[in-house]
Amino acid sequence: MSTLSHSVYQGKAIDGLAITKMLKDNPKTASMPVILITAHAMEGGRKNFLEASSADDYISKPVVDHELFVHQIWEMLTK
Repeated sequence: MSTLSHSVYQGKAIDGLAITKMLKDNPKTASMPVILITAHAMEGGRKNFLEASSADDYISKPVVDHELFVHQIWEMLTK
């Protein structure tokens, strides 16, 4: 189950992709790195998923290699 499956914004259901787009469209938060952790990467690969979500990166679940997981996040935060 997604941790965002019951998210609501201004009285309407919202998912992680919509939240990411809101963050990236807002000048105050646009430069904040967003990494999605998802089991639902889009068909067509990484580029299409990142374009559709406006996220800076994503990590596919399940996370098996925890050291790699931390490394990926660290790399994004130190760009």
